[in-house]
Amino acid sequence: MHSILVTGASGQLGRSVIGHLLKAIPASGIIALVRDPEKVKDLSAKGVGVRIGSYDDPVSLVQAFQGVDTLFFVSASDL
Repeated sequence: MHSILVTGASGQLGRSVIGHLLKAIPASGIIALVRDPEKVKDLSAKGVGVRIGSYDDPVSLVQAFQGVDTLFFVSASDL
């Protein structure tokens, strides 16, 4: 199955993107990338995959992107 990973999934734009994706594809094809999985428990309950990663930790991103077909990159305003 094709997978789409959305970064910044706990933020306003990331959540909006996932909401639109859920109308078009099964939740099992969507992966939410977050720093704190507690903030997306509602998405996880819908069947969206959750991976932990941080722009400050490149290794976590390499691991989180494994097996992903499409990336929707939401830039962050954090320094």
